[in-house]
Formats: sequence, C-alpha cells, structure tokens
Amino acid sequence: MNDDQFEPGPGGSGGADPGVDTDAYQEMFADLGRFTTGAIPVAAVVRRGWAIRARRRAVGSGALAIAAALSIGVPVAISGGGGGGGAASGPSGIYGATSTGGRVSVNPVQLTRGKGLFSGTVDGKKWSVDFDNVNCYYIQWSCGFTSLDPWDRYASLTSNSSWGLQGQPDDYTLFLSTNVAWATITLQDGEVLKLDAVPTAKVPVVLFALPFGLGVSKIELFDAQGAQIAYAMPFNVKGSASAAGHWYKPGEAPAKDAGSVELTRIEFAPGEEAVFTAYAGAAGPCLVFQEGKKGEQHPDPQCAELSAVQGSEPLENHIASGGARPPLNAGSGLVGPNVARMELDFTDGTKSPVVIKSLGGYRFYAYFVTAAKTLRAVTAFDSAGNALPAEKSTR
Repeated sequence: MNDDQFEPGPGGSGGADPGVDTDAYQEMFADLGRFTTGAIPVAAVVRRGWAIRARRRAVGSGALAIAAALSIGVPVAISGGGGGGGAASGPSGIYGATSTGGRVSVNPVQLTRGKGLFSGTVDGKKWSVDFDNVNCYYIQWSCGFTSLDPWDRYASLTSNSSWGLQGQPDDYTLFLSTNVAWATITLQDGEVLKLDAVPTAKVPVVLFALPFGLGVSKIELFDAQGAQIAYAMPFNVKGSASAAGHWYKPGEAPAKDAGSVELTRIEFAPGEEAVFTAYAGAAGPCLVFQEGKKGEQHPDPQCAELSAVQGSEPLENHIASGGARPPLNAGSGLVGPNVARMELDFTDGTKSPVVIKSLGGYRFYAYFVTAAKTLRAVTAFDSAGNALPAEKSTR
C-alpha cells in the first residue's frame, strides 16, 4: 500500500495548526461554493440556482477545505485529535464500512466523545478527514447543516471534484436523513461500498473518495431494520464527478434515458467557449455547464436542485461573476408550463429571445450575456403574450 495521502485543511488532519487563523482561512473559501480550486472566473458565472446552492453548501466553508487539499494533493502523515477550543460531545461507537473492489476502500469510523476519523484508500493511496462534533474544522458543512432541502428528502450527494488534477481523486459526502442507518454505493465498475451513517452534530453523513473517472451508478438507502428507504441513479458525464438527482421509492422504475440536447454556446475568446447542455434520464433533468478551450472543457453538472421558472426575473436576481473575461452573466434552468417564451431585456433598450428546448418531458432554458451588454431583466410571457409578474427569488 502506498503511504501517500490526500489530506484536507491547513496543516494536516483534524485541527488547525497553531498560528493559523482558521476563521480567515474559511472566509477565504466562503464564496467559492463547490467550484474546484483553480477554476478560471468564467466557471463562476451567474446561474442563479447554482449560486444559491453554492452558498448553502458552503455553510461553515469546510467543503472547500477538502476540495483544495484533494486538488493539490498535500502529502502529510495521519495525526490524531480534532480541532481545539472545547470538549467534544456526541455518540460513541464504531460505524462499519465494507467494500468489494480493489480500487476503493473506506475504513470503519470510530467515534469517541464526538471525535472521529473518516479514512480509506484510492488506488492504494490513503486519505483521511478528522472531525469533531463541536469544532469539526474539516467537515464543518456537516456540523452546520441542520436539515436536508425539499429536493433532497432522503439524502444529498455533494462532491468536490478534482477533475483529475495531479492524479487526485474525487471526494464525496453523502448527507443523510436521520432515518437512514446505512447506504450501499455501487460504482460504475461494479464495486460496492456499504457505509454506516455516522451521526455528526446535525445531519448523519458518510464520506468516500473515488478514482477520477470512476463514478457512482447507484445509491441505496436502508433503515435500521434493513428495509430499503429509497434509491438513486446518479448522473455521470465524462470529466466530472457523479451528481445525484431524483430519488425513487423501492420498486419504482427509473425514468428512461432521453439523451441530451445542446441549449446554447458562446465563444468568449479565440478557441475558447462556454456551453450549456441539457440531459434527461434516471437522474431526472440535468444541466451541464462547460467552459474553456474547445474540446477541453470541464463539465459542471446540476440535477437535484433544478426548479422551473414561473415568472419574470428582475435584475437583482442576477449576480455577475466579477471575472475579467466574458460572458459576465448567464442563466439556465427549467421552464414552467405557464411560460410560453422568455426574453432578455438590456439597459440599452434592446431585447433578445431566450433559448428554450424540450427533452424527456422537460423544457430547459439557457442564455449567455456578453460584456458588451448589461442585463436589466429576464421577462417571461404566457401563451397570450402577456408579461408574467416577477417571481420571488426562492429557487
């Protein structure tokens, strides 16, 4: 077994090093959401729903600590102990983990007075994440994550994909509802991980890491009596980590694969472009954003949190990326049945139609706005041509 490690956080595992301003370190990452360290500014274009998701997932800013470390691959030795500053409390016990394959392993978690260690191997390389139910510097999003969102009724799969940078793995956290006792995670190569739910301070979780390019084909959730609660068929696209979408009840058949359709693209520099593509299948409706050099774009999928536009969107619902490179604004999502068409209204008085395409029973929209234009509003119209009132920014 290789002794190399992928270790999150400043200065190694478990707690902050003396002299490290942890609050400042976390604040540095707070607004980055789930985007991979090192992504160019265009990767943070508006996508209002995605911006909301990023802020939600960045509770405590701990998620990016793992993303940064696994992308960089800082080699350190395992060290014990959680974050300083107070005694930890919480359930004690050993929470089991088994695996059937040779590429991925996840070790049991021993929880003692609220402190524990998530660990395992990816292709023989070790990874570990110390945690503390009170101080929990490196899984802080779990400690501050008080409940699942409506679209994540059973569980929420969050990833901080390394995109294979420096040969690093993709790391995942599966947030679980409190009635989930354990989960089985079937990988695309047939390997199966069986992981007990670990009761951190707010929401039970399991953590695991996979080789870049090896995705999750199925997630099954079980209660303490061994009865299946729900299952999901995550969305997988080459070049990105898996993204979970729709959860099915036991015995419910997954939706059929409807394929994909390109929504819109823009060339923002010679040989560089950004593209929105829609997919529909077992994971439900999914949108994939890609940007960069042609043929080398990194995909960023979104499935679970898509919601349908029901009205117009004023300017305040849009957030510019702040990057120096166009496009400075973009949007994508689903279109509700009451919306017949949409248009972009610019401050110079000009207008432009929004692309809307149907796939697998869903209607998707997407648009880009270049630096040459300033967006005033996105107006939605009903079938009679009447402008719909502005909807509240709740998506």
